[in-house]
Amino acid sequence: MKFINSFKKKSYLLSLFIIIFLLILFFPLHFFIIDDETSRVPIYSGLVSAGDLFEIRYIHSVEHMNVRGIFLINAHYKIEPIETIFPSYGAGMPFIVQKKDFFYKNGMMKIKHHDIELNNLRIFVSHITKQRIFFKNIQIELYKRIKDGGIAIITVKLRPLLFGLFY
Repeated sequence: MKFINSFKKKSYLLSLFIIIFLLILFFPLHFFIIDDETSRVPIYSGLVSAGDLFEIRYIHSVEHMNVRGIFLINAHYKIEPIETIFPSYGAGMPFIVQKKDFFYKNGMMKIKHHDIELNNLRIFVSHITKQRIFFKNIQIELYKRIKDGGIAIITVKLRPLLFGLFY
């Protein structure tokens, strides 16, 4: 009788452990995802939280200056452009809608962006402009991972934890 009760208890604990383990694996979490649009090859996937920032850096193709774009993952897990930073104004750079959105500090211009919410962000990738993404102390050099002239797509998706382990 003791053996049967011991076996039932162990079986119960093992079943409980398996159920908890499966729940954890299939628990939905938000992931910051970068894909190559053409080949559909995943470039990067990592856990993201509302309030996280990421940065895109590149060399402007006409003006040949370094440009930085700062983006926020908002409370709805959408992408919000926050500001664009560059050394001087030129062709293809953001124009100033209101004077309060323009700042000049330490030799750099900053343009603040407001009320823009994106489901995804598509980036043209070139070996000349050297697009790089910085996210949580990780640098992803898109121009080395995506064919010249390709498109990178940045999205935030709700996926099971299992997805993140193998993506």
